[in-house]
Parts: sequence; structure tokens; C-alpha cells
Amino acid sequence: MNGQGYLGIYIAKDRAAVVCLDSVQAPLQSVACFEVWAQPQTDPSVGFAALADQIAQTCSRRNLQFSHVAVALDCSLYMQHHLHSTFSDSKQIESTVRFDTEEALATDISDIALAFSILSSDQGKSMLRVFSSQKRILAEIINALAANNLDPATVEPDVVCLSRFIANRCLKPQEQSANILFAALSQCSGYLTGPFGADDEKVPVQRTFLVAPGQDRNSLILRQLSLSLAQLTQADVNKVILLDSAGLLRTDQVGSALALSAQLADFTPPQDCGDPVAFAAACGAAMSSLQKEPHLSFRSDYMPHLGKRRRLEKTLRIVSISACVILAAVGLNLTVKLIQKNKPVKLLYKKFALDYGAVLPDRRMPPKLTKARDDLKREVSRIKNVRSGQVSATGEKSVPAKLTAVLEAFNAVASRTNLNIEKISIGDKNIAISGDTSSRSSTLELLTEIKKTMNVQQTNLGTKGGRDTFSFTAVLKTGG
Repeated sequence: MNGQGYLGIYIAKDRAAVVCLDSVQAPLQSVACFEVWAQPQTDPSVGFAALADQIAQTCSRRNLQFSHVAVALDCSLYMQHHLHSTFSDSKQIESTVRFDTEEALATDISDIALAFSILSSDQGKSMLRVFSSQKRILAEIINALAANNLDPATVEPDVVCLSRFIANRCLKPQEQSANILFAALSQCSGYLTGPFGADDEKVPVQRTFLVAPGQDRNSLILRQLSLSLAQLTQADVNKVILLDSAGLLRTDQVGSALALSAQLADFTPPQDCGDPVAFAAACGAAMSSLQKEPHLSFRSDYMPHLGKRRRLEKTLRIVSISACVILAAVGLNLTVKLIQKNKPVKLLYKKFALDYGAVLPDRRMPPKLTKARDDLKREVSRIKNVRSGQVSATGEKSVPAKLTAVLEAFNAVASRTNLNIEKISIGDKNIAISGDTSSRSSTLELLTEIKKTMNVQQTNLGTKGGRDTFSFTAVLKTGG
């Protein structure tokens, strides 16, 4: 039952009229409509469930496509009241209308759902039209329809839907600004609504009344019109439009009795439409889906419609799942490409690790190739130093290097100091030297020369046989 159509359902205790519209201006003769009836039941909820089942089956059988559902509630299932409010602000009225209704009815309304409209506001006060219906009845209707995938977005009084239909389909362009009162009689209910020509959402009169079987319909409509006209002290009603499902109303009799122009409604319902009044109410309900907010709906007060929210949640869920799948696919694709690009690098790393291990078997291959390159450069420098004799294989300075540094220092001062070397001992870490010079100043000059390339650690100076003796240990400076 998907599509862009608009389904309107007029529902009473034992019957329902259904209309499927494509647009507000769709030709009425081409509009899909049908009626269903329920067998008398002891439990009214069973009747509503049977009606909902028949509606769903008929829609499926006729292949009706629609995306919005709205309900016009029969006047026997709600009550209407006119109340005064001490506020003119809509939010304040909304927060106090239940208390005002409870005070006016002198009964507990905790089990009552309300729908109201503001008729007029003056000096901080307002006149309200309030419709009330039992929550139990609304719950039975809404649940029965929702169980058949017909969850209605709005549940409005049938007289409100009838007014909407009249304003959109029964008035000619030249009558849009005229003060016209509309009267309709169905099989068991009567409706008075108007005058039209002002704001259609604030129609001064919206009355309903019962029609007994066999009752004189002309006398009934005259009496009800007289009561309504008496209330319209400021409205200049100049025409009455009549609609009778039984076709018994006489325009000449009504017009002459009220001294008004009277005419029959200028619209022709489809041939398979049983009750034109029920058809008009169902059409008005379907048109509510094309109307901007606000609606005079009982669902605004009880069991708010969650269809849009659920559709949005479903859409967001689908979008989220799709986005996750797309991101996962993109991530997987990028990962595969990255693995393919890194494969040669890993192969090169493994090959380089083998060469690194061969050169430095006691070291672990570093994670960065730049660090491994620096290690190999240092190893090459060390090997060159070993080959040149500057260092030993263990990395220390070689014996020739140490001896060269000592002899260079001796040669620099030997002629001036009368140097005599008794002993030179070269170890892994240091060099031990002992001997004597001609004087203390010559010994100090020797030490000064030694310190140019070596670090003197221990020194022992003395005199013997007229010569200045010395003994010290020294370590070759780094880079010396």
C-alpha cells in the first residue's frame, strides 16, 4: 500500500466510507471510493476491528496505492463544546483547556481526548470550540487500523473534514467570499457548517445533530438552521447550500421559510458511493494530508502519530547501514592497496635484515632503515681504523698508535731535557713510563708535551743522583 495517494476514512460504529485521492483537485468521478459495513457486535472494539480488516482487504483487492491515512470520526463518537478561556496565547490555552473543559462538564476528563480551535480572541480572552472523545474508543479505532498497516496520521471530527471538503470542492470561485451556510443530512446524522468566505479554520458554526429514521427531514433542517442563524448575529448569511443523502430536501421550502437563497450542493460523487455525506467527510479527511499544520486532530492530545518519526528512523537506519558498508568497502580497498604497496618494501627490509645480520651478528635489526644505515656506516669506519692500525679489533687504540704518540712527545723535548727513559709499559688501557731528566723544569716540560696527546693519570716525581726522576701513567686521548 505504498505510493503518493491520500487515503481518507470516515468511520462510525458500524460502517466506514473510504476515499483515495491523488490530489485535492482530482475529479470526483474518478476518485476511488467504497463503503464497508460491520455486523452488529456486543463489543464495539470487535466492530472497529472488522471494519479495519474489510478496509485493508478492499484496498489490497483494488490495488490502491497511498502513503498517508487520515480518519474522519463520526459525530456519534465525540461531543462538541463552546468554552471561554481567560487567555489569548495559544500555548497558555493549550495548557489550560483541559481544566476549562473539566470545569464546564463537571466530570473527570482523564479518560477524554480533546481537540480544540480558537474561534476568536479579544482583550486577553478567547472563545474556543472543543471536541471531546473517549480515549478508549480512539485507542480501539487507531489500534485496529494500525494492525492493518493503516495507522492514521490524524483523527478529526467529521464536521471539520466536511467543512474542509466544502471549502475546497463545493464552493464556486465567485462564492469563496460570500457568506454561505452549508447543511447536510446523512442517513443518521445532520451537519451545519459555515458561513464560509472567512478563514476556513475558524468557521463560526460547526454543529452536528442526530437524524431519526422516518423523521421529516425538511422540518428538521429548518429548525436546526433557525437555531444556527440566531447565533450568527454579526454574519450576513445570504445563501444556504443543502446536501441530503436521501434526496428529500426541498430548496424552495427551505429558502422561503428562511428568506434565503437555497440550492443543492453542486458536486456529483462516484456512482459506487452509497452516502454522499460520508463520501464528502472521507474526502475532507484525505485532504488533511495536503493541508499545512495545525490539524484539529484528537491524536495531538492522545496517541500521537509516530509514522513520520518511524519512517525517518527507518531511513536513517538504512542510510547508516549503507554508509557503514561503503566505509568498510573503502577501508578494505585501501588496506589491500597499502598491503600491495608495502610488499616490496617488506621484501627489501627482509633482504637488508639478512645483510645487516651478516655484518653485525650480535645486534638486532632496528625497525628504521636509516638507523640500520648509520650502524653500518660506523662499522665501516671502525674496520678502516682497524686496518690502518689506529684501533684494535676490539675497538681500543692499538699498541703502535700508543707508542707513536709517546715517542713523538719524547722526540719533541729529548734534546732540551737530557731525557733518559728507564721503562715503557704499554697495556690495554694505559701506558706506564719511568725515567729521569736533567731538572724539575725539564720533567714538567716533558709532562706538558705528553698531555698534548695523552691524559696523565698518576704522577710520581723525585730526585736521585743529581737528576730529577719521574714515573706516571697515561691514557691516549680519543682521536689522538
